[in-house]
Amino acid sequence: MKSVFTLAFCLSALNVYAANPQIIRVGTKNIDLVLQVAESGRVYQSYLGSKFKHESDLSNLPWSVHAATDGSVVRRGWEIYSGSGNEDFFEPSLSITHNDGNASTYLYYISSESHTIPGGTETTIKLRDNKYPVDVTIYYQAYENEDVIKSWTEIQHQEKKPIMMDRYASSMIYFERPSYYLNEFTGDWATEMNMTTQQLQRGKKI
Repeated sequence: MKSVFTLAFCLSALNVYAANPQIIRVGTKNIDLVLQVAESGRVYQSYLGSKFKHESDLSNLPWSVHAATDGSVVRRGWEIYSGSGNEDFFEPSLSITHNDGNASTYLYYISSESHTIPGGTETTIKLRDNKYPVDVTIYYQAYENEDVIKSWTEIQHQEKKPIMMDRYASSMIYFERPSYYLNEFTGDWATEMNMTTQQLQRGKKI
């Protein structure tokens, strides 16, 4: 059985390309988002911030050791598409119960490539579970003039019996700032677009 799910979201970005097989860079005129393939084969977001002035800076990005449920202290970053049941404390972007009852999914790097599309660049990152025939492809379409990147994810499986998917996000990105604010808009007839702002606290907004 083969199943495909496609979702999409938009993120402010500009130009996406693979700097080399182990580094994938998403950049605008002022921002860089850098993804790295670890020695383990897992793919992590290693940087999001001001754009680097020199290409050589990409090779000097530090790896952070983040706490994990397995108690390990191996080098890891924030996983770009975290599966359920792994060592990450974050809520997963993908949650699958396989047909044998196992609810764990560990995704590893297979390949990445980029090519030109009308108005921009498309980059794809292919990931695969190391125990089950489950493949995840993450797409990034960057439009230079609009300063926007569109991203979506395709999830495929070749298991012999149906699987249960409880969660499948279009993408996963990490921010690290002292504070965040949420703007919301409400309205009624003749009172459209009334904005309210609140500071986000610990927890989650759905």
